Amino acid sequence: MARQVINEIESRHKRNLASSNLKRWTGRTAENASIDNYIINIMLVLNRQYVSLAEICVRSFLYFHPNSHFSLHCDALTRTYAEKTFADLIRCQTLEIMDVVLKDGMAWQELKLDLILKMSGTDEYFLDADLRWNGSLKKKSQVTFFVEEFKFNEKSPFREICAAIPNIPLSSSMKNLSIFSFGGYVLDDKDNICVKELLVEFKKIVSGPLVGDLDKANTLRVIEQFVLSTASENWRAPIQFVKSQDKPLDGGLVESCYFGATGGIF
Repeated sequence: MARQVINEIESRHKRNLASSNLKRWTGRTAENASIDNYIINIMLVLNRQYVSLAEICVRSFLYFHPNSHFSLHCDALTRTYAEKTFADLIRCQTLEIMDVVLKDGMAWQELKLDLILKMSGTDEYFLDADLRWNGSLKKKSQVTFFVEEFKFNEKSPFREICAAIPNIPLSSSMKNLSIFSFGGYVLDDKDNICVKELLVEFKKIVSGPLVGDLDKANTLRVIEQFVLSTASENWRAPIQFVKSQDKPLDGGLVESCYFGATGGIF
């Protein structure tokens, strides 16, 4: 009972803090705001909670990057809620809603990968919904990931998966896609073929005996990260990371509550 009371108090405090922050960000600009123009894509599918999280992401980002435009990629479940939540930004043409058609048998991670691949050759950004911004992003013409998580040779079953796929150095690393940009880099035919082959090979290996039954679901959950992390090792472009390290709600330039992985909220 005591734990339930504490959880309710903590939850109420988070809701009050989120509401206070939304009021502080909405219609205002930080003194140290960036003057750069950003085009941002966020995918909101399968769960309305992502719309609530996206409101924190969008409005905190606009507070520090007022010259930005957002495209929210929504399905039938999230579209109406997003239209209500962001009605003011839609009216002033700062934000638009794009339709996502859910395909049978296609995981949301593959939808996310498809959306990112369409950004090839642009300096647009993909953002996960569960981010909160505390400062200004430094715009550079480089391939950009959120953070480098770990080297594949340091963690199973990724060590074994990489060993089973030709031409993936074990020194390669898992790169977090909560923030991503091609920075203008254009995927050529060879790059696109590589991505498709990695997607097929990864699914094949994870569904086989190499990955234990207890690890299969969690491993498949990061399929889009694995594919772009390994494919990018062969891109002819420098790679940068927004953060050198990251922890949930760490108070940094940008922080994640890792809702998808942990269920955490701001």
